[in-house]
Amino acid sequence: MSVNNTNSFEPSYDTCKAVSDQCPVSATLYGDYFSTIACIFFTISFAVLLVIQLYYLIKSRAWSYVIYLGIGTAFELVGYFSRKMLSDNPWQFMPFVLQLFLLMLAPTFIAAAISVTFKHLVIYYGSQWSPIRPRWYPWIFVGSDVISILIQAVGCAFAAMASSGDKKDAKMSDISSAMLILGVTF
Repeated sequence: MSVNNTNSFEPSYDTCKAVSDQCPVSATLYGDYFSTIACIFFTISFAVLLVIQLYYLIKSRAWSYVIYLGIGTAFELVGYFSRKMLSDNPWQFMPFVLQLFLLMLAPTFIAAAISVTFKHLVIYYGSQWSPIRPRWYPWIFVGSDVISILIQAVGCAFAAMASSGDKKDAKMSDISSAMLILGVTF
């Protein structure tokens, strides 16, 4: 009499807490360890940049620019610190979600900071060359950045849900990929 075991073990963030024979690093989303040196380098770099930006926030009157740039830089800092944690143990779920979410959203905030400066460039070079009034540029560009952030946040949430179950949910993973691509290209 043959007994078929249909309950095969599939590694996931719920069933694995550390790298082992049953939970190899190759079964994680990235399939390898992050470079510890690179993660530390980028964490320190973004920390230094954030301190410089905080100095300029106090010194300058460019509040919206520095705030958007500061949020983006802080997201990069925490995202790379989370990747540093994953370089020690890639099966940690919270650092995985943090780095995924924050490193996807950080460039959007940095783009919003750049969009805010566009208004001042148009004013400097002459608003007669612009098809719309300069005061509308931040509203249009930052508004589209907010929509992009929301779409990416939904994609990150779907990615986290797809990775958190006992087995990978292929449909949820496809939805998250589509949402992330849509958010980035928006």
